[in-house]
Amino acid sequence: MLGLVPVVAAFSVCLLYPILVVPAFISGTTTTRMLICLLLHPVLLEAGEALARSTKGGITAGELKRGEITLEQAEKRIVQTSLSAFLFKQLMAIYRRLMLLNMGDPDATIAAVVAASIEEALERGFLVEFDRALRRWRGLDELEGDELRLQQLVWMCDSNQSAFAELNAILVSSFAQLLLEPHAQLMALGYATDGGSLDAVVVFIQLMIELTLEVGVDMVAMWAETEHGIPVTHYFRLVRSSKFFIFHAASGVMAAALALYSFVRHPNFA
Repeated sequence: MLGLVPVVAAFSVCLLYPILVVPAFISGTTTTRMLICLLLHPVLLEAGEALARSTKGGITAGELKRGEITLEQAEKRIVQTSLSAFLFKQLMAIYRRLMLLNMGDPDATIAAVVAASIEEALERGFLVEFDRALRRWRGLDELEGDELRLQQLVWMCDSNQSAFAELNAILVSSFAQLLLEPHAQLMALGYATDGGSLDAVVVFIQLMIELTLEVGVDMVAMWAETEHGIPVTHYFRLVRSSKFFIFHAASGVMAAALALYSFVRHPNFA
């Protein structure tokens, strides 16, 4: 049952965000939008990811201890089970990037983009410390041996998938804003309320800023993870099959559709 945590988290977000979070965000002031984007959203994201990370390694390690699978099979199992968390990651990443388009003020937008990058760097840079603190809080022993090795693979998958999700979300949100401008009355994607046209140059500049900051975050996070013995680049050796690419692409399309639907203007909010 614990293995269903990522699926349940993604399903909960699909219900919670369109009904409560996004309407509150769009109808709120700039301050309210900043609080939702930079406080509420990261808390929900980290809670869902932490629960997912804490279950995957333990379940597979138990099977390995009982002799039900070999170490090589356990490694493959970790990578396969990590896929269930990617939809949640991608959906939350796109939600965050769409929110950053809707701050309502240019200065607030830049401040929010920078703050979001700092938050992501801290979350990913202190990933191991956070999970170890969570284990101590739950009264569990420190990881060692094969169990530690498997948990490092869990962290490896989490790190790489976070990077993929954020880069996808940056590109999707920016191009969606440009391509959906003819539907500005329907979509709340940061379009001018007075009917003015969207400045593509400004969108491109924000895209470049977000991509530059994200590359910096990835470099810092992966350095910190490598210091903890996490085989970050080993991930690419384990996902060479085309089925992984197909799954990531399908998850990205589904997450984009769900997130964009949440930003459709309804009569009950502006």
